[in-house]
Amino acid sequence: HQVRVYNSFSLLFEKTFQYPVQAVWVNSEGAFCVATSEKNYRSAVFVFDGNFEEIYRWLSAEKLAIGAFLSDQNLLTISTIQAKNGELVSELIELKIGEKKPVSSFTLTGELPLLHRSFKKSTVLISDCSVNVLEKGKSVSSRKFPEGSILKVALGDQRIALLMDELSVGVNYRLSVLDEDGKETFSHKFSETIRDIEVYDRSVYVLTHTELHVFTDGKDAMHYSLDHDYSNVGVFAEDCVVLCGDTQANIRILD
Repeated sequence: HQVRVYNSFSLLFEKTFQYPVQAVWVNSEGAFCVATSEKNYRSAVFVFDGNFEEIYRWLSAEKLAIGAFLSDQNLLTISTIQAKNGELVSELIELKIGEKKPVSSFTLTGELPLLHRSFKKSTVLISDCSVNVLEKGKSVSSRKFPEGSILKVALGDQRIALLMDELSVGVNYRLSVLDEDGKETFSHKFSETIRDIEVYDRSVYVLTHTELHVFTDGKDAMHYSLDHDYSNVGVFAEDCVVLCGDTQANIRILD
């Protein structure tokens, strides 16, 4: 129910919402959006500027917003779901701050949105069984995957990382790395459980129980042994990560 905004030193802003928060995103200018609900509405997406003043809101009585992204160009994209005639209908809505009428919308039937992100020319929408690259609300590239095979997703400024279950006997996973046009640039198979994945620039960080693997375009893969069992990894810089476990978080320089 609560959103807090920090800089490197202190708490800058906090707000408690009446309904659970579904998604938050901060752009590089410090403006941010919050997807939640409002009385008499299933969805309410609020946009705040860098001074923490509310500058825009989007409301819907029928659609449930499960994701929101605010680009550096102040374009707001919202992923929603609703049931129509007993079938799941997902929609990605693109809005310009200050205008009520959507710039564009894209609909998927029978698929659940997992994550989306807008780039300069396109928006990538990942569902539970597809990756769609959209321009002005129309699909320009689409990749289908077996239902239930996508386990984890990480989106960066230049790369998209998908961790997929190969749906075979034993522990067998495949990391697929795509560019912003949806084309696969790299893949790697794992025979051990993956705890977390993150993307930073053109590098993908893969955390297992015992190692941190780093894959970068045009470079040999790097592997770092771990002395604790971590469940999450965050990336501060290409050679600096934070490893988080149940009882501790450690910053590590990769050298």
